[in-house]
Amino acid sequence: MPFKPLCLVFALLAATPALADATKVDERALRYYAAHNDSERVQAEIRRLQSLYPDWVVPTDLTGETGDREKDLWAIFATGDMPALERAIAALKVSDPGFTVSPDLAGKMAARQARDSLIAASEAGDNAKVVAVGEAHPEFFGCADLDVSWRVAAAYAGLANQPAALAAYGRLLDTCTDAPGRLATVQKAIVSLGAVAGHGLLTHEKSPGEFDALRPDFARAAISRQLTDKTGDDPDAADLAVLVKAAEAGPKPDDAALLGWWYRSRHQADQALAQFQTAATLAGPDMAPKIAEGLVLSLADLGRRADATRVAHDNRGRSDDLARLYVGLAASMFEGNPRPDVPQILLDDYTAAVTRLADPAGAEVLGWYFLDRKDAAAAGGWFGRGLDWKPSESLASGAVYAALLARDTAAAKALVERWHGDYPSLAAIRFGGPAATKPAGKDAIIVAFERRNYSGCVSLAIGRAKLGADLSLIEGWCLMGLNRPVEAGLAFDRAMAGSGRIREDAAYGKSLAAMAAGDVRGAVTTAMAGVNMPERRAEISAAALASEAKSRFDARDYAGALEALRRRAAVVTETSDLALLRGWCLWHLGDRSGARQLFIRLDDLLSTPATRQAVAAAGGR
Repeated sequence: MPFKPLCLVFALLAATPALADATKVDERALRYYAAHNDSERVQAEIRRLQSLYPDWVVPTDLTGETGDREKDLWAIFATGDMPALERAIAALKVSDPGFTVSPDLAGKMAARQARDSLIAASEAGDNAKVVAVGEAHPEFFGCADLDVSWRVAAAYAGLANQPAALAAYGRLLDTCTDAPGRLATVQKAIVSLGAVAGHGLLTHEKSPGEFDALRPDFARAAISRQLTDKTGDDPDAADLAVLVKAAEAGPKPDDAALLGWWYRSRHQADQALAQFQTAATLAGPDMAPKIAEGLVLSLADLGRRADATRVAHDNRGRSDDLARLYVGLAASMFEGNPRPDVPQILLDDYTAAVTRLADPAGAEVLGWYFLDRKDAAAAGGWFGRGLDWKPSESLASGAVYAALLARDTAAAKALVERWHGDYPSLAAIRFGGPAATKPAGKDAIIVAFERRNYSGCVSLAIGRAKLGADLSLIEGWCLMGLNRPVEAGLAFDRAMAGSGRIREDAAYGKSLAAMAAGDVRGAVTTAMAGVNMPERRAEISAAALASEAKSRFDARDYAGALEALRRRAAVVTETSDLALLRGWCLWHLGDRSGARQLFIRLDDLLSTPATRQAVAAAGGR
């Protein structure tokens, strides 16, 4: 028994060298970095070793020859060629079966391989794998490797995990101090999360104005979303102010052009024109066609038709869209009563543009112009071309009148026979005598409206210095035909200066324009104040109640929606779409049986995808 403690002492003494070997500091990576003058990695490795071995003393000579067999392996590792490194290790093991890679190099190899796997998954769009690898290696995520950190955050966004993505970007902004890296982090967030979600990251500024350089990116994204899909909020006021300032400074015209289109979409023609002019100045002779198009449209919006036509003419060769704008705007130079004499150079320019575009509206303009000037051959030629390009009632009737002007009754009758099935009004054209000509004495604006040439009608109206109440009324209806209700409302306002039937029609039109623009309350107020015809008041009231029902349904106020539908049904007959809405109200209010019966009845009357879907949702027949 006395010998046991002594044996234990000898055993401990014998184990001391092994313990020493186990805790021996592996300085090979440190010496490799020092040999290659990589000071940042030297310092990082020193910190790592000191944290592992607090008693370790940094060698005074790190560049001396160590006889390290891994020297060449570290050199290959530094190149990032992992396949080559694995081949070199295999070769060493062949020559020395007892050779093993140091834990330091093995650990760094595993980390490099995991990083390469994450990047490959990111490039392939495999967001789930990116997140899995990133979460298994949290050491990747941080300021030292922003590229990988951004990829992991973007992968969260790609998996629709917005909170995790925002948290990832936010941690980087809270911990990283490198200014360019911080800016880039917010930019990456805009791309992966969008402007709305990413905007909150601006609160992570470390100093006021730190992210001002990025505010234009948020404004650009918000504006682009509104212009493309008509959704989203307006850009933040601070973001917009920075973007406007950047647009003015240039040097590229893109920001000014973007702002121009945005202001125009908001019917702010003055601001739109100013931005397009800035964009044109910055672009110089190489101005993009869309900038010229914005100039033309903004000038036309402001009533500067002559300037708009000139810009469109000068730039008509840049794009087909500009050429079409020129054809539409220049149509006014052919209108009038009597017709003006268009200079030959302008006539040649116009006919060349119409021909290149194969534009039926332009062909119609030329056809009526030559018809009123008694040039039957030219008129018939242009009406014929227009019919070849895109037939219309106005072109067909013009072709008949041109044949009659040429005293070719047989050709006129053949044209009526050819087109009266599509356009029954042609059968009313009388042959022989003065009645076989185009009705004269009408204002060109009225003629354009009657032909449903709404763009030409509006162009002519804009070109007039002043319109009376009667023509302002026609301008309003033309603007409604172009789906421009806000501008139509202004035209109807001007027409309200008239009296009698004109004022009544103007009030009715203004109500319809307000309804189309989403101002239901304004539509009803106008109708009640200025519309006297009972059927028109009923129409406006019914439209308002339909809008109310839909709004209440969208707000999940199903009882309120049913009440609005009930009030509407007391005024006019219920349409099938509103009857279907009534069924869904019943469904959400718990009357499943009543809803199902209504869905089946509607489907029996007129089966549509919507009714069939409703029947199926209610349990089928």
